[in-house]
Amino acid sequence: MRRSPLALAVLVAAVLAGCGGGEKDTKIDTKAEFIAAADKICLDRDTRSRKLPSESRSDVGKLTRGLADLYLSAIARLEALELPPGAARAGAEKYVKSVADMRRPVQRMRLSAAKFGASDTVEEIKQAGAELGTNVNTVQAISDLADQNARVYGMKNCGKQQQLPIT
Repeated sequence: MRRSPLALAVLVAAVLAGCGGGEKDTKIDTKAEFIAAADKICLDRDTRSRKLPSESRSDVGKLTRGLADLYLSAIARLEALELPPGAARAGAEKYVKSVADMRRPVQRMRLSAAKFGASDTVEEIKQAGAELGTNVNTVQAISDLADQNARVYGMKNCGKQQQLPIT
């Protein structure tokens, strides 16, 4: 399947819109506190994603690397978030694990975006674009599960599919 650079940029933005992060210093005693902390991180991540420099939006490699960096940071922040005690812990753990499962695929996506940006020949661009597309699709599949886990757990910002205004 062939995708244009703009289509890849839009897909990357949509894929990465559903995961989140948090802070270890936030004391979590309830499910509602966990949801509020995680949703705050997701909202911050999404806001920062939309503020990526507009010139990078026309450069798929640069945009994808920037988004991947934001999401790798969010993944680490979520893993550091204290989980709620008791019965609320299982759903929070499931969500955190599903987001953490994105780390390697996002790293691979970032590497293939760098390769795409550094490609000089048509053949290199095609190969790097195909690799980037495969990695984006992998992240999408894992992100869909994380989004579902967030919604099932009751999160409002985490798990919400958003799209960057790519120009």
